[in-house]
Amino acid sequence: GDGGIIVTLGSGTMSSNVRSTEQQLLAAIALKGELFAAGGNGPLLYSSDHGKHWNKLALPSQQAVYAMARIDNTTALMVGERGAILRSDDGAHSWSAIEGVTPMTLLSVASNDAGISLAVGQQGSLVRSEDRGLTWHTIDLAAAMRNVVAGGINETLVAVSFANPTTALVATSNGAMLRSIDTGLTWQAVAGVTTPVTRFAFADARNGIAIGAAGLVIRTSNGGK
Repeated sequence: GDGGIIVTLGSGTMSSNVRSTEQQLLAAIALKGELFAAGGNGPLLYSSDHGKHWNKLALPSQQAVYAMARIDNTTALMVGERGAILRSDDGAHSWSAIEGVTPMTLLSVASNDAGISLAVGQQGSLVRSEDRGLTWHTIDLAAAMRNVVAGGINETLVAVSFANPTTALVATSNGAMLRSIDTGLTWQAVAGVTTPVTRFAFADARNGIAIGAAGLVIRTSNGGK
């Protein structure tokens, strides 16, 4: 949450060594029974006892973190300010910066079980990895964005998610939505979506929800078609 909030999970609160934080906690993941939370320019916070006590981990980048994604039980990604991409392969206890992928701020990241990862952000930026986040390349969304977004390729992409191993969804800041059925290589517009979405969550390959500002909740039962 916003600065100064005490993290509470179940009946647990932050321990004496991390009573509160001035940073915004914008993302969280679970790996091997541990919880991790990050956001802004602060450290990574982690708990090994279901959120009762929390500790700090320093990160190798001073850039703000905006999103996290779990790939498997040991591998995770973080993305953020000015193209920051951080990767861990030891259960999120140490992180390496992946340099030179994009200068654009990245706001959301998602991975499927095969280790294919997508990250999205400012000015229509979308980058893709096929090797669990080790290397990345840019996906050109110019044609798809021109078809559905008044601002074209300059529109910010605010959320990305995998609905199933091959299908992914992207939401733009002005309410448009794009869908890929080939793990993010090509994209098409989703008809009938005009309200800005900030996050996706899927229960299975077909059923999911998207949430947005002012209490928006929309539901899909066909994998985001």
